[in-house]
Amino acid sequence: MYEVETRFFFDSKEEVFHLIPILKSCLNVKVEWETINFGPKLFERDIILRVSKAIVNGNEIITLAIKRLILVMSSMYVKNITK
Repeated sequence: MYEVETRFFFDSKEEVFHLIPILKSCLNVKVEWETINFGPKLFERDIILRVSKAIVNGNEIITLAIKRLILVMSSMYVKNITK
């Protein structure tokens, strides 16, 4: 599994939906998100270790990710619990 994280900046929602119409269907999806990053010493070495919890449509998804910002990006799926 590979994760690619890219960020774009737009002036308005209308501009986003015009350029990337598929995102319009995501507008009404409610996602609760909580992320915890660990280790200031790791961060100083361009490494991020984080645990994230997202609740999407009643499903809780917990992930553990380690990212080496310079060379390698990876994430590992931990568990998926359906409520």
